[in-house]
Amino acid sequence: MLNNILFYFYVIELQVSAFSTWDKELPKIVFDPRFLLLTQKERKLCFERFVRTRADEERMERKMKLKERKNEFRTLMEEAKVTSR
Repeated sequence: MLNNILFYFYVIELQVSAFSTWDKELPKIVFDPRFLLLTQKERKLCFERFVRTRADEERMERKMKLKERKNEFRTLMEEAKVTSR
């Protein structure tokens, strides 16, 4: 369990994209000793879990930013006393 967490933080440290693939990132991570903390199967499973989790987080962040921008725009329009109709 601890090794999974260490590997997870290792992948975060490398700034792996949430939309990347195992095959693409493998050459970047293979030479670090933390890479050897898990078996091959566990590494890939942990990586896939990271990618899914991080992709969900990024989608939520984008959604929240868009919502925030819309609210800021509405506030600006109200301050300028402009309506959309």
